[in-house]
Amino acid sequence: MISNFDKNQDKVLTKEEFVHLPPGEVDSQQDADLDNDYIQERGKEFATMDEDGDGIVTVDELTKYLDPTHEQRAVNEGNYLISMADRNHDDHLSEREMLMDYQLFTGSSMANYAGYLHDEF
Repeated sequence: MISNFDKNQDKVLTKEEFVHLPPGEVDSQQDADLDNDYIQERGKEFATMDEDGDGIVTVDELTKYLDPTHEQRAVNEGNYLISMADRNHDDHLSEREMLMDYQLFTGSSMANYAGYLHDEF
């Protein structure tokens, strides 16, 4: 994943590399606002990944962050799974709802950590 963002190929991520948007111009103020929101959210995510606060994310820090047992990762994944499978929108999952969307759960990064980190698995 680092290689997707690591523009200078130094094997670490800076905040600037992580929040970088693709080149191009925005058409409206609404698009500019969306870009700014994206940058702010990615900045918060970067701060969560940068455990020692040195302004760079190493492979080790990224691996820990991507670990589905990492608290923030687990919370985000859990919220996503509930939002996708909660058919009656009561913010709870029944056994029936989970079984109806079993592929969602078995394909989750929480169920396939090795595959999430390494495509070859």
